[in-house]
Amino acid sequence: MTITDRSGWAGARAIYYLNREDRRKEGNAMFSKQSRYATVRDAEWVDGKGRNIAYKRIRFIPPAPPRRGHIITEGERLDHISYFYYKDARRFWRICDANAVMFPDDLAGDFGRKIKIPSAQE
Repeated sequence: MTITDRSGWAGARAIYYLNREDRRKEGNAMFSKQSRYATVRDAEWVDGKGRNIAYKRIRFIPPAPPRRGHIITEGERLDHISYFYYKDARRFWRICDANAVMFPDDLAGDFGRKIKIPSAQE
């Protein structure tokens, strides 16, 4: 399946602007409540000077069986693909996790490659 309806690109951009209000409500939080890191536990480490350094523990990626595939065409970006399948451009990381890549550009620039698309509920 390829993306032919390009009207979604504007929708992805609109979601970004709509979520600016969400970011204002959350104040100085490092991650929004919708972030994939929101449920990862916090931890603290004391450095050599006695300062407390807050950090997030490692986020382990569970195996996600793909529900469908997508062949990347020229001009597609991962946020566009994410918006097409999930109606949320910020969920591109789910596609990265399903395809075992750390950097989104590792997927998007490989035209003709079939990538795994996990379902929205997984």
